[in-house]
Order: sequence, then C-alpha cells, then structure tokens
Amino acid sequence: MCPCFPWIADMPDPDSRRNGSGNRPGASPAAATVVEKFVKASQSASSLTLLKDNFIVALAELDCPWFNCFSITNFERPPSNAVQILHYPGHWVERYIAQCYFKIDPVLTECLKTHMPLIWDDEIKQDKYTPQQVRLFEEAAEAGLKHFLTIPIHKPGTLPAVVTIVGDREFSDQRRINMLHLLGLHLHDRADRIVNNNSEPHRQKFILTPREQDCITWSAYGKTDHQIADILSISHNTAHRHLENAKRKLGAFNRAHAVSIAIRLREIIL
Repeated sequence: MCPCFPWIADMPDPDSRRNGSGNRPGASPAAATVVEKFVKASQSASSLTLLKDNFIVALAELDCPWFNCFSITNFERPPSNAVQILHYPGHWVERYIAQCYFKIDPVLTECLKTHMPLIWDDEIKQDKYTPQQVRLFEEAAEAGLKHFLTIPIHKPGTLPAVVTIVGDREFSDQRRINMLHLLGLHLHDRADRIVNNNSEPHRQKFILTPREQDCITWSAYGKTDHQIADILSISHNTAHRHLENAKRKLGAFNRAHAVSIAIRLREIIL
C-alpha cells in the first residue's frame, strides 16, 4: 500500500513496470496528496456544484480561499457549452458585474496569448494598464483579493477558458504553483465533461512506456527537457521525444495537460 495515497492500494505498483532506472523525484506527500485526492473525488462529481465543493476543499490545503473557472465568451449571454464556476466574495461579484469589468479585465485578454500560468499581485505596474484596469485591481485588493494565479485553458474542441485562483499569500513557491496548475487544468477538464455530458474515454491501463512515465513525472515537478535528460542520463532529444509521445498518447494539448491526464489515469503517482 502506498503510505501517501492509501486509496490506490489496489493499483499495480507503477515501479514494477519500470526498467530499473530509479531516479524518482522525492515528492512532498502533502502537496501530491492534494492533487491525487481531488482527481479521485472529482471523478464521482456529477454536477458543477459537487465539483466546486471538491475544489474548495483542495484549495484550502494550499491556502487559496477563492477561485473561478469559466469559458472566455459572451458573459452576458454565454452559450450552452460554456463552463461557469464562481467562488468569490458576493460583494466583489456584484461590483465586477455592475462595472462591466469583464469588458476590460486584462486577465482575460492576457490569457488568450499564452498557455502558461500568470501571476498577479496587488502591486500592479500602472504604466502597463489603463486607469480603469488599475482601478479594477485596486478594488479587488480592497475586497481582499490580492494574490492571483491565472491558468489559461486552450483545449482543442472547447471554448478558451481560464481558471483564476486567489491565494492568502504570494505565489512564490514554484512547487505550489505547479500543483495549482495541475488542479486548475483538471478542474476545467472535468467541468467541461459535466457541462457537455462527455463521458471519460475508455483507455487501457498503462498506455505510456516506463521511460515516458519517468519523463512526465519529472515534468510534473517543473523540470525542463534538459534537466530531465540529465536526471535520467539520456539525451535532450530523447527526453523531448518521450514527452511529446506521452502528450500525443494522452490526447493532451500541452505538457501540463498531459500531466493532469496521466495523474487521472494513474499512469504516474506524484
């Protein structure tokens, strides 16, 4: 039985499939357990309300009290396939809507330009934004929303989306950012399936090779191709090929998404 994740006791030992290379990352049990527990709980969530409750529990363990997850679309008349989950202070939501801040929110426009998480804090550079946008951030800070981590979602076949997580402290710990990135990707993936009544596609167990699992696991810990190559004593090109093969096999739109899927399918254990 895995001491960190007792609920996977009935799963085959993933290391039994490996080629003996070792070099497994030293996981932080607390952080890894948050992701594993949410992935498991979300699979039985049959509604956005239940999924939202599961995510609130997961974020509480990472000092993040508020979040939203929604498709970037017509906010006044969203289409039926749009994802909309909101867990923000009520007074701030009312203010945001009343001022039509969704029309000028730089978070939404910036997320359309990148796949990588964006960090926002309460010290916004005023020369980068319009006075109205600066006021938006100032009012958010006054409402107690100071530290934001925004996760862009660009998944083929779905509307562009964003998951924004608000923390009680700055997002300075890369390990914490990585875990929140994985959580956000899985939240949207599961929410999209619920909204559009898409069942989980059937996949056989262990579709990745042992080396692909190694590379994806190290990618989950924020390692680059070159770092993974050094750790596993393989070439940079080989590490890159394993990661791209894993992404293709898992049907992922980027590597972080591949990690999220691999965790859900229990291809890897953090």
